[in-house]
Amino acid sequence: MAKIKNFTNKIKSFFQKEIYSIDTSNVKPVYRFFINLYRVITFAITDFFKDDCTIRAASLTYLVTLSFIPALIVGLFVLRIFNIYQNIFILIFDWMEKNAPFYEPMVRQILNIADNTDLASFGIIGVISTLVSASLILHNIQKSLIKIWRVKIRTSIPRVAVNYIALLILIPVSIGISFTLITYSSIALYYLPAILRILISWVTPVIAMSLLVLFSYVLVPQTKVNWSNALISSVFVAIAIITLFSVYFKLNINVKNYKQIFDSDKYKTEYIVREVNLLNNKNELSDIKLDRISYRIIEDEGTGISAATYEREVISSNALFFTNFAPNIYEQVRKYNFQLDDIVTITSENSLLTSIEPAELSSASAFAQIPVLLLLLYIVWIIILFGAELTHSLQYFRSYGVDVTNIKLSFAEKEMIALEFMHIIAYRFMNNKKCMSMYDLARDLRVAPSVLNDITDSLEQAKYIVKIVEGTTTSYTLACPPEHITIGNILYKLRMTGGFRAKHFNRNDKYKNIIYQNKAISAKDYNTTLLALVENKKKFI
Repeated sequence: MAKIKNFTNKIKSFFQKEIYSIDTSNVKPVYRFFINLYRVITFAITDFFKDDCTIRAASLTYLVTLSFIPALIVGLFVLRIFNIYQNIFILIFDWMEKNAPFYEPMVRQILNIADNTDLASFGIIGVISTLVSASLILHNIQKSLIKIWRVKIRTSIPRVAVNYIALLILIPVSIGISFTLITYSSIALYYLPAILRILISWVTPVIAMSLLVLFSYVLVPQTKVNWSNALISSVFVAIAIITLFSVYFKLNINVKNYKQIFDSDKYKTEYIVREVNLLNNKNELSDIKLDRISYRIIEDEGTGISAATYEREVISSNALFFTNFAPNIYEQVRKYNFQLDDIVTITSENSLLTSIEPAELSSASAFAQIPVLLLLLYIVWIIILFGAELTHSLQYFRSYGVDVTNIKLSFAEKEMIALEFMHIIAYRFMNNKKCMSMYDLARDLRVAPSVLNDITDSLEQAKYIVKIVEGTTTSYTLACPPEHITIGNILYKLRMTGGFRAKHFNRNDKYKNIIYQNKAISAKDYNTTLLALVENKKKFI
């Protein structure tokens, strides 16, 4: 047991401490790749929980549920302007017919509600309310990404409005173009071997979704994001989301018969599409043939865990043949792209067909799917936010490297970083040198910018430093003379904003001689001013 415990402790120590001190320039490329990969993923996972991304994903799930229809109305309105939304409908319905037939009626109904809603007819109040509801989703996504990137630069309201309007146009257009490319690629690849068609049909959606996520990662945060880092994360996110949906639809439990449990009426009528014919070389309907089937539901009690099942007994069936149509019928037929055996609902006056739409999924079936769909949406947001954390970790790693102190930072280390930070700020202030940016300071101090952000918050509240913002660059300088700031002032302010001193500290801590010696800094050092520090060139490292 002792040997197993020692071995376990060695493994734990290696992955928690030693792996961060390995000089990767002296190891093989394969080992270097896995070491760096472990460091980046560990950094991303740690920040993922520090930033409360699980809670933010739940918040986004709830908000998207509330604002989904308004956002869909705005998106379809934009797509209608560019005249590319028909391709989306055709592709969605074809895909769902093959992969998720039980959801197709519900999706048809949702798209029908959104598509038949004329945004221009809402009036000024209605248009503003719809746009605000759609913008709330973007606003909360932006807040989450700003939290991940630790952005503290406040953007003006006009700039935010312009960004939201651009995204409300860019996102639907990007989706429309992606679906159009998928449609045309599937047609062009029809004669290729089956394996190639399957491969390309899977790769094309990955590319399309990767581009959409890429634009979100780069454009939404109010800071400079490297395209290559965002591309790596967006590809990972796209593959994960598409795989998640593929697995879900393959393993989805058929709840179609749930509706029979709640429907009190045992006698039903369905209209089934048999033929839809167009006039030659004209965008006009020739005729539509439907079957009208009346049936009753017969309950079979079943045995064991199978419980009751239901069967349909046909009572009567007759064919309907329409040659006279209302003006909107052709548009409905084109939009929904009805196929043989589709179940529809119709309205007619004498022999005039006035409306034809997909049959609605019953409320019971829709209700049965809601918890699962919400969970699926929550997992999607988890994946998207983790991808954002991964982008941040990659960008930080490529710029500064990842040290163990970036993963687990004691308060003793935080105090030392604060002293080093204030020494640099005071030195440059007294020698009339240009202020260093936050990223340059982080590089010199070999810490994450997020660590400096935590420290500068406390020091800025104490009026010891002042923030300088030039475009997207943030820097700091002293807010008062250096002779008025002592080491004691700095450490006291850090403690007042959540700091602590551990009673049982690690005796091998390299900072113990400065921070923990005699459980306190000497009175002489405690009262040393920044002016004296710079003049005497003292550094507490």
